[in-house]
Amino acid sequence: MRKLFFAAILLFSFIGNGQTPVLHLDYNEQDGSTFAINKAGSPDFQLSNNFNRPERVPGVSDNALRLDGFSTWATADFTYNFDRAMTVETWISMECYPSDLDNGINNSQLKASALISQTIGENGFRISIDTYGTWWFQVTINSQTYYVFSPDKFPLYQWAHVAGVVDGPGNKIRIYLNGVELASANIPTSGTIEEANAPLVIGKTNADNERWDGIFLINAINATIDETKIFATARSSTQLLQTYQDGLGTMANSGYDAIAVPYGRFTRDVQRPRYHAMPPASWTNEPHGFSVGPDNKYHLYYQRTANGPFKFRTTWGHMTSMDLANWINQKDALRPELTTINGSTNFDTQGIWSGDAIVEGNTSYAFYTCVSTTGGIYNPGIALAKSTDDGFNNWQKLGPIIPKQFVDDFRDPYLWKEGNTNHMIIGAKIGGYRIPFLLYFNRSTIDDLAAPTAFFRLLATNGPWLGNMGNAGFRTFGKWETPACCKSYRRQQD
Repeated sequence: MRKLFFAAILLFSFIGNGQTPVLHLDYNEQDGSTFAINKAGSPDFQLSNNFNRPERVPGVSDNALRLDGFSTWATADFTYNFDRAMTVETWISMECYPSDLDNGINNSQLKASALISQTIGENGFRISIDTYGTWWFQVTINSQTYYVFSPDKFPLYQWAHVAGVVDGPGNKIRIYLNGVELASANIPTSGTIEEANAPLVIGKTNADNERWDGIFLINAINATIDETKIFATARSSTQLLQTYQDGLGTMANSGYDAIAVPYGRFTRDVQRPRYHAMPPASWTNEPHGFSVGPDNKYHLYYQRTANGPFKFRTTWGHMTSMDLANWINQKDALRPELTTINGSTNFDTQGIWSGDAIVEGNTSYAFYTCVSTTGGIYNPGIALAKSTDDGFNNWQKLGPIIPKQFVDDFRDPYLWKEGNTNHMIIGAKIGGYRIPFLLYFNRSTIDDLAAPTAFFRLLATNGPWLGNMGNAGFRTFGKWETPACCKSYRRQQD
């Protein structure tokens, strides 16, 4: 009897200290299962997926759920009387920030996605993230919604343990990353958490904050998620740090490997090319950036939307090959950002559009078309970035260098070097005429940030290198895109 009584005390203490969640999804069901079992009791969660085969991959603890960015999420009617305290936490490895519309959408009109959400409008609770990687925890208390923002962008390509904590007795809400408190905000000491009368959703936001383009949901989460839990207590920094450290010891694979597109996703797609360079999944176009690195690898850069079969907030995808037949996917080289460089603010927020890369020594220089949601002389413009690390996986943006003041529209720079001179051509439309031009300029220093003061115009009908191409078929295009000249690469001999 004493043993039973002592065990009951220990169990009560265990629960009271916030060690037992009121919701726990470990996603350990078999691959293709369309539900996730709530280990804490009912309800179980229904999994959505366009192909009715939700993917499981190795995660932090056994299996994890692969969220594809546009059609996979978990949902259930979950409610609990949280009173004055709660903790919402999960492990997640993100491949890309959620998409959003670009044309005509400024930054104040964005619709954030969510890792975990139970909201109507702004009421309820969620861990939110927007298309630029800004993320925060929000909760409604006494009919007022409180927010706490991370000071840094959400990490990509790695496992992260995130948590939002409501500590009513301590009058704080807090946000954590990998067991470390990032920020806090004050809340009423006597306040009561108010849940929204809405489903609990994992992998996207609730319906009223979704962003659709035709048949596609474009602001869902592209990631692998594991060990999602909700507690009815405010877990401490010590407890969250211990959870993070325990997870490091059980991980089945790295965060980068966890977001690899599962092989089985395309096994039924008999028309998918298997020989040519292909992105892992979703949208791609204009593989216009091509160079050979000092390691004799071919590097190919292209417009990419990793989140689904749609073209919004494009990044620069990156893949490498030693033989032009077998290609390896790499981390995205460039992505839209809220940033100011050399006096230019938010110059590529709408997307990283096509361009080219050229290697000098151990440095790769990327010239790309930057498109902004805020207008200005660099909408579009030509911007420059560089990478000096082995493999060209980490890039430093140097800012826009060529404004559109010379043209009505232009895009897609292409570069080559002859002797000591670097040459560039850009497809353009000039003077209001719907006849495509090429703009050309040259300079001796590849990373010269000064904007050129003049261009040479190469007319499509009589360009000195293009010959007499005539007007037929060109007038209605408005401008040339992705211009290129033939150039050969001679790799160093082994």
